[in-house]
Parts: sequence; structure tokens; C-alpha cells
Amino acid sequence: MKKTVLKLLAACSIAFSLSFNAHALSNLGEPVPEDLIITFGDYEWVWASPCSGGCSTITLYDDWVYASTIPELSLGDTLIAGAAFDHELWPDMLSSFVREDGSAVCASAYFDNTWNHCDVINLEQGLVADRTNGSYWETFLVRSANVPEPAPLALMAFGLLGLLLTRKKAS
Repeated sequence: MKKTVLKLLAACSIAFSLSFNAHALSNLGEPVPEDLIITFGDYEWVWASPCSGGCSTITLYDDWVYASTIPELSLGDTLIAGAAFDHELWPDMLSSFVREDGSAVCASAYFDNTWNHCDVINLEQGLVADRTNGSYWETFLVRSANVPEPAPLALMAFGLLGLLLTRKKAS
């Protein structure tokens, strides 16, 4: 009887420590560190989950959205292995999420309610999604990179040039 109670206490202790460690690794809802954000084109991208809908839930915040909400980024209705690599933008962007040592630039601890890792092998096989997908594919989110538009920059440049010319005439 005493051995059974000790085994039960040991099992509960292990289970508690594992669940505590899983929660300690979660940063759900916190600001994503800059080194986990890839700026590509006019958008900032994050690798948000090793799956979405099929094995977890993604929490959206801070203007992050599924890429499918932006027509020029969407993969369309075809979400099959390798489909992402048929889209002109995705191959270069996706390769930015794998470091030289082969590890992932992964922000899943900030968005995923279950997982805090990303699967590089799935990325290499094209198993990616731009929406909640009810499957076990890697999920990416985007938000506007707030890149200044060229017209306001040109206006500012002309304004500074005008100031310089009027100063030069005055001296």
C-alpha cells in the first residue's frame, strides 16, 4: 500500500512539473520580439503555429491576421502539400524563417494556445497555411509593416530642398 501511494505521488509530481513547464514557456498575447518577425514586402510575418484548427487554436492580437485576409497574399482555395510554393511571394518569404543552423524563427509561443514550437520539416515540404485550416500545417500571420509611402517621402525631400535653396539665396 505504501509503495502504491509513493508511486502515485511520484506520478502526480511528474505530471505537475510537466504542465508547469509547458505554461512557463507560453508568452501568449505578449508583444512578439523583433527577432521573430520577418519583414517581407509591405508586411511583417510571423510563424505562428505548427498547426491551426486541427490540433490547436491561434490567438490573434496586435493587428496580426491570417494572410488569406489579404487578397494578394492568399494562397487561394488550394491548401495541399507544396501549394504554397506555387505562389510567387511565398518561397522567398518562407526561406527567411529558417536560420543558417536549421532552426526555426518561430513565434508560436506568442499565438498558439497549445504548442510553442514550429516544424521546419513541414515548411520544407510546403505544408503551410495562410488561414485557420483545420489541419496540421504550419500557420503564418501577417500585419502591415507601416512602410512610408514614396509620395510623402518625395514631398518631404522637395520641402528640404526648398529650404536649402532659400537659405542659400538669403546668405
